[in-house]
Amino acid sequence: MDGARDSEVAMGAYQPCHLGLLHDSFHHPESEECIKKVNQIADKYWDLYSSESLEHDLPGHLIRYPIGVSSEGVVTELPLSTSHCMTFFVYFHCALG
Repeated sequence: MDGARDSEVAMGAYQPCHLGLLHDSFHHPESEECIKKVNQIADKYWDLYSSESLEHDLPGHLIRYPIGVSSEGVVTELPLSTSHCMTFFVYFHCALG
């Protein structure tokens, strides 16, 4: 913060629009219930996004990043149709700005 090097500050905020729904557990983001709910939503939206026939916008903006990590630490790619692959990475890059 003294200007001698780069410093970044991260901030999170409650934004239900990214999840596409409201749930009581979101008021307690530290809870296991909230973590499970957010992961469940991210999985659901990934399944919708990666399907061959995405006909409508997703109900929210949160999806899994297209990799999986096993409990042993093995990294794998999640299934993604070729037609969505570039769209995902272009959108992700633009969203990070």
